[in-house]
Amino acid sequence: MDKRKLIILIAAGAVLLTVSGIIFYSCRNTSASKALTAAESKRQNTLRLAASYLEAGEYMRALDLLDGLLIDNPEDADAMALQRLVFAAQRSISLDAEPEPASTPEPAPVPVPAPAQVQRTAAPRASEPDREAERRAADAEAARIALELANAAATRDQEQAVSHYNQALQKRDSGRLDEAIADLKEAIRLDPRNYIYSHELGRTLFAARRYAEALEAFQTAVRQNPNFEPAWYNMGGTLGILNRNDEALAAYRSAVSVKGDYFPAHREIGRILLARGDARGAVDSFNRALQYSPGDLATLREIGVAQFQTGSYAAAEASFQRVLQDAPRDAQTYYNMALVKLELGKTDEALLFAKQAADSNPSNAVYMYTLGLACEASGGVDAAIAAYINAASLDANYLRPRINLGSLYISRGMLTEAQRYLNEALRIESSNFEVNNNLGAMYAKMENWVSSIMHYERALTAGTNNPVVRLNLARAYVGAGDLLKAENSYQAVLRLTPDNWDAMFELGKTCASLGKKDEARRFLSELVRSNASYPGRQEAERIMAGL
Repeated sequence: MDKRKLIILIAAGAVLLTVSGIIFYSCRNTSASKALTAAESKRQNTLRLAASYLEAGEYMRALDLLDGLLIDNPEDADAMALQRLVFAAQRSISLDAEPEPASTPEPAPVPVPAPAQVQRTAAPRASEPDREAERRAADAEAARIALELANAAATRDQEQAVSHYNQALQKRDSGRLDEAIADLKEAIRLDPRNYIYSHELGRTLFAARRYAEALEAFQTAVRQNPNFEPAWYNMGGTLGILNRNDEALAAYRSAVSVKGDYFPAHREIGRILLARGDARGAVDSFNRALQYSPGDLATLREIGVAQFQTGSYAAAEASFQRVLQDAPRDAQTYYNMALVKLELGKTDEALLFAKQAADSNPSNAVYMYTLGLACEASGGVDAAIAAYINAASLDANYLRPRINLGSLYISRGMLTEAQRYLNEALRIESSNFEVNNNLGAMYAKMENWVSSIMHYERALTAGTNNPVVRLNLARAYVGAGDLLKAENSYQAVLRLTPDNWDAMFELGKTCASLGKKDEARRFLSELVRSNASYPGRQEAERIMAGL
């Protein structure tokens, strides 16, 4: 497997981790399409001031502030919800107010007569139609009074709910999450149909790491208002924390179905698809996110990773270059750019970016390893070895630099050094294909055929019939004197790669050593006929002449 591709996978994993926790992006902004800016801060302060005027009974002052917000954004759900509360409070004034004192003088006392003898004669009975009319009138009046009383109580409850809501926001901002949760629950009890309260309860529960409860609150909010995209978005984030990624993806897609330009939801869809290995789908979603927020650096970084994974190296290069225009000292982008430049064959530029990444964060083992790759690609083997050693020292469980050190030391004949780093790699991942293949090559150079065969066989188990490893295994069998197993391995190589001339030549020699003259002649004559320029042609002809 290409070692540079392995590293970009690690890079992609690092990006998703660093962006987790994006759940609180929306804050108290219903559009949630921008980070918390000065304008958004002013909006939130205006909402709080309007709520305080409502609580104090200053309804016109509250409405003036809310009118200003709604002129700027007619779809501001928070402002509309608070405006409805003010209107309800205004309607309740006549029901709650006490009558004004009378200005006329009190009448003179009226003498109370002495008690009279109770009259036993019955009063005249009303007719049946009259009684029915009176009953209907009484019922209507009772219904009217009950409705007015209910409206007055509901308005008072709403006013109290707003008070609890505002207190909750203040307590949450100061880190008093349990108290904020209690206030929000009380607000919901008093005004159970207000989806804003359910949404904010979900956000507060999420901050308290009570994720299952937060999910229930967000689900309530979207039931109460399916067109409130921040609740869908935050529900997606909560489901992601709970590792329910299919449902999270569905929630984010609901958010963008409500609001097509909802930038953060498009970005989260891209992240889920990238983590699933759907790099092309991720590129599409990140592009939609960038359509609505072209300068978002996190999205630019992540679309670059997705483009790299699809093999669109030039596009990835352009994305990372856009990041560096706004963040010229971004070590992560230096690192990613180095990998892209390596794939594009721009080794000098790759080395420059790899050095910048390593210099920006010299304790990062991955950056140091990438510097080793760039040095090796540009021909600086000594510098590559130094960078790999540094990377290995920074992370005792980092496999890649140890594999590369083993390979470089084997090529230089420094087998003791190779053995040290490859044994460390074996401790980290005993079944790794490259580790076992390199150990097989190292022990072959030592002519320790038993160990060489063991590691080549392990490599085949991990690498699934790799023809190069099968060829090396056949050679190890020859070294160990096990020619029958060597013959079988060479034949397996030719089944995988029929034009492997080395395998054909060595198989012919092995068959000759086994006394299988016809088989030897067949393989060697096929070699000479099919590849007349093969370097071992003269030896092949000499062997055939002696059969």
